[in-house]
Amino acid sequence: MFVTIQKYWAYFSFFFLASIALFANLVTDPLACWDESRQAVNAVEMLDHKNPFITTYEGEVDLWNTKPSLLVATQSLSFAVLGISEFALRLPTALAALLLCLGVFRFFIHEYKSYWGAFIAVSILLSISGYNGYHGVRTGDYEGFLTLFATLFILYFYKFLKKEDKNSLFLFFIFFTLSVLSKGITAFMFLPGLFLYALFSGKIFSITRMPVFWIVLLSSLLVIILYYGYREYHSQGFLQVIYDNELGGRFNKVKEGNSGAWNYYLIGLLSERALPWVPIILLSYTLRLFTIKRKHIWLTPLVYFGVLNFSWLFFISIAKTKLVWYDVPMFPLTAILGGLLFCELEQKYKQSHSKVLQKSFPVFCIIVILISGKQISENILKGIPTCEYCTESNQIAFFLKEGIQNGKNYAGYIMSTQFAYKAIPVFYKEMYQRKYNQAMVFKTPAEWEDGDRVLLLQANLLDEIPSHLGANIVEERYGILAIEVFSQNK
Repeated sequence: MFVTIQKYWAYFSFFFLASIALFANLVTDPLACWDESRQAVNAVEMLDHKNPFITTYEGEVDLWNTKPSLLVATQSLSFAVLGISEFALRLPTALAALLLCLGVFRFFIHEYKSYWGAFIAVSILLSISGYNGYHGVRTGDYEGFLTLFATLFILYFYKFLKKEDKNSLFLFFIFFTLSVLSKGITAFMFLPGLFLYALFSGKIFSITRMPVFWIVLLSSLLVIILYYGYREYHSQGFLQVIYDNELGGRFNKVKEGNSGAWNYYLIGLLSERALPWVPIILLSYTLRLFTIKRKHIWLTPLVYFGVLNFSWLFFISIAKTKLVWYDVPMFPLTAILGGLLFCELEQKYKQSHSKVLQKSFPVFCIIVILISGKQISENILKGIPTCEYCTESNQIAFFLKEGIQNGKNYAGYIMSTQFAYKAIPVFYKEMYQRKYNQAMVFKTPAEWEDGDRVLLLQANLLDEIPSHLGANIVEERYGILAIEVFSQNK
């Protein structure tokens, strides 16, 4: 009876902690400028054309965002159920993070019978700003889905190596397929680490002699090939765009000025991306490796998760294009390493003859969880960073929301912006139109006519008004101007 109560209390505490960490303030910030807003427009348009395999932008097949459509299709479904909003857009990635945390939690309870290890691992993961922050799982970006499915296929491959049961193998390939359908070939960067570990642990030959291994491998590849084959059939030349963007582009060349030194990610991991955990875990991990007997080193989970972390770090470090969020799939593995180190520490405390040491261990764990809680609260309160293209675009969200709350009616208004890339205002225009059945269109100052009512995202657009027209400023908030255009010839 006590064990059952302890189990239910542990899961309740887990869901309480994870829900606050992942769902608090999801709608506070407007969309991020580049990727998240692009996915938002993709999802809105998918809602209209109802093809879950094709992403479009402004009515055309999107060849800038060439990632598979699993995330966008899920976001589109969320829009269909909940309506178009920031919360509906970000909900799928937040739920993916919750499922990932649950998977890690259950892994420690089932494999190591350690509630403390489970709580420590999840607390560390949720407190890492690189994971539970911008372009991680608090925005509607691909990293949330990729990291969920990649972590799950890594966990199930570990279980398969231990027991060689078919169920774990099936689940490994299911989650591997889903990870590819989440962010394309990126998921393959974990495979060299899996192969290396299987080879040196002596498991590779027994695995490859299993007929079921080849059956599920070919099934997984068939699903992936069918998806990309359909995309090529639908949009001729799509595979070449994939190669140029994801292989020859981002890996071999610097894309869009996103360059960095070979230690770009290492510096980030040791500094603001994962403080204070990565430096502590790395030091503890290194010291622990020296105590493991050489003949047993390939049989320990510490080496398994360490090899996979290094595999990912190696590939993103040698890639020419560097973007800060490429390290996100490493963080669950880092948290698992932290949990494993605590599990070993827990065993030593339990085996100790000192009652003082035995009683001090829970206190030590609670201190770690409290430090994590402080980090989590900071992540929740931290806003989404903006760039020069975001500032005015984000203000339109605040402008429209506050106007609606105050009973303002923007029916028939036009939007004008000087930026060619306008995914954020497109999303909020669509959200406003569909929620309030009030049409909005984009026009440049040269297209304005007598009687037009315009929302200006940049005030300097007033300088471009044709000479025969004038404008009265009706409202100004958050740097957005609402104007009425009139003819000077009347």
